[in-house]
Amino acid sequence: METISLNTFTPSHSNFVPVMAPGITPPDDLKPSLTRRETEVLTWVACGKSNGCIADILGISYHTVDTHIRRIMLKFDVVSRTTAAVKAAQLGMLPAV
Repeated sequence: METISLNTFTPSHSNFVPVMAPGITPPDDLKPSLTRRETEVLTWVACGKSNGCIADILGISYHTVDTHIRRIMLKFDVVSRTTAAVKAAQLGMLPAV
């Protein structure tokens, strides 16, 4: 069985999001710039809504929601919509729901 020394483990900085203490706002350079619509879409993702549901709520097409989510994931450098929502929440970028 191979053992891994914790001293040699280096996390990928692109996926690292510091956890901030309550009341402390992270610097703006850690926050990707989202459009108003991307923020709306990501807020609904954080609420657990599907792309189809989000499309119905916002009155836009499923494909437009999909495009917004793909752009959001690129901006956060993540491969899932859930991870994008978690990062946005950790950075204080989502409104309280």
